[in-house]
Amino acid sequence: MEPKTISALLKTSKNYTDLLRSDVLNYNLNLTEFGVLEALYQKGPLKVNELLEKVLVNNSTVSYTISKLVKDGKIMQKRCTDDKRIIYVSLTSEGETLIKEIAPKHYAYINSIGNSLSKDEEKTLRELLKKLNKGE
Repeated sequence: MEPKTISALLKTSKNYTDLLRSDVLNYNLNLTEFGVLEALYQKGPLKVNELLEKVLVNNSTVSYTISKLVKDGKIMQKRCTDDKRIIYVSLTSEGETLIKEIAPKHYAYINSIGNSLSKDEEKTLRELLKKLNKGE
């Protein structure tokens, strides 16, 4: 792949990350906090390692974020009764109320910033990105 292509991918990723970060800051969250709340809202209770896979950040960042969200009363942790090494993370009622309120607004924002592509172009882009992620 040409260096110009990689540069364009990185610039686009940074631009969209900055836009998304700015939007979730309106809700007094950072991107990782929003990602954790959203994953738990979409998937229900998850093991910490499953949450790590969904949020796509390093382990220490997820651990810190979990601790902060527990302290803020947005999520809770519970040890598995069969295997004490496993910890499940789930939304509290406060966390569920928050994500139910902000997720639709955030998704609408995402739709508004990505509207420069036609539906066919977006589908093609998604397929190409999937191909790159698989290393094909």
